Amino acid sequence: MFEVQIVRQRRARGTHGGLQALRRRLYVSVSDRSLKIFALPPPSGSVPAERRSAVLTIAQNRITSVRVRGRLLRVVVNEDNALTVRLHDQDEALRAAESMMEMWDIDPLVEDSETPPAEEVECGVGDLARHYMGNPNFRGLVHEIHDQFDKALGNQEARYEARV
Repeated sequence: MFEVQIVRQRRARGTHGGLQALRRRLYVSVSDRSLKIFALPPPSGSVPAERRSAVLTIAQNRITSVRVRGRLLRVVVNEDNALTVRLHDQDEALRAAESMMEMWDIDPLVEDSETPPAEEVECGVGDLARHYMGNPNFRGLVHEIHDQFDKALGNQEARYEARV
């Protein structure tokens, strides 16, 4: 049994994507026939998962793939729907995927979760202005950042000026 949080893709208009996790902790159990999600932790007694009521049950034969990325575990069902959960750490996510692999003979895809470090560039305001004028992608990003600030402020009276 693994303690998890359900995660969903944030798709607000005008913003970049991102992940949003439900605050409530849930519990995932992998059996030979299904993946079950429970709202309550396992009782201190030895009540098997099959005898407890599950919030969600996904039959093993409906699961088409399993992916692990960092501490996220994604279970794809019938190519259309997917359940993504966040576990405590990457080792626990790998253990959950390993138990699915052993029980269901499914080969989980483990993706590298490390992102390359951001490249630091030292430049002055003049360099930024030249980059802004010469690179349309950079200019678009600057405009997008400004739009995000405008949205966050939410006040049409608030203005800001940049002087070069």
